[in-house]
Amino acid sequence: MSTPVRRLSGTSRRGTPPKNLKAAWIGNQHSRATTLSPDRVEQLSVIGMRWT
Repeated sequence: MSTPVRRLSGTSRRGTPPKNLKAAWIGNQHSRATTLSPDRVEQLSVIGMRWT
């Protein structure tokens, strides 16, 4: 009997994320920009997030 594998939403049966998963995450951060904490905005800015 095998143990069930927990998958992230949008992953394939092989467990690899689709190519657009990163784009979806970035879009989510942009859409939530007004609700993110100042620390989170700073962290994302440091790694190159563009807000405009």
